Amino acid sequence: DDQANLPYKYEMLERWFNHVKEEESIFAITCIGLYTGMRLDEICCLNKEDFIDECFQITNGKTRSSIRKIPVHQILIPLVQKLLHSSKNAFLLSDLRPYKNDRSHYVGKLMTTRRKQLGFQKRKHTFHSFRSNFMTEMDNNETDISVTETLVGHSHKNLVRDVYSSGVRMNRLRKAINQLSYGNIDNKVKEMINHHA
Repeated sequence: DDQANLPYKYEMLERWFNHVKEEESIFAITCIGLYTGMRLDEICCLNKEDFIDECFQITNGKTRSSIRKIPVHQILIPLVQKLLHSSKNAFLLSDLRPYKNDRSHYVGKLMTTRRKQLGFQKRKHTFHSFRSNFMTEMDNNETDISVTETLVGHSHKNLVRDVYSSGVRMNRLRKAINQLSYGNIDNKVKEMINHHA
């Protein structure tokens, strides 16, 4: 289905952020999703100790490629510091109410409700759309596809995966992440993060 998980247009992102800016968990999860390309369940399962050297360490996932290190965008650092500071348990996002063992269940439903309130089309725009935004921007920045795949945890079709072997790799990942920009949305997000701090 070509019409599923489409990236959000900038004006939609703007409306989304205005709509959820007072809901701390949704706001934080959106920011992390948009600037790291992480999946919803990966974000919801982050432990405080998964934040190392200004990177998120993903320690479990569907496939071997899901296990990875993602440099955290400069814009997000103050937000992550605040979450670490205010967390009441081992999780980075301590306020999420789990359903059985699924920490993304309720917040996922809530985000679906918020999208509906904004009139975003079901399936066409989803949480996964933030990942699509991330990949689209990486593409527009002419980021090497192997770098993007490493960041989002997709397996490389024919590349030997050696993310941890050389320092060069992490520098490249960090550079690619920090070059990521959503234009005016960046300023809006920075303002909102300051406001939350």
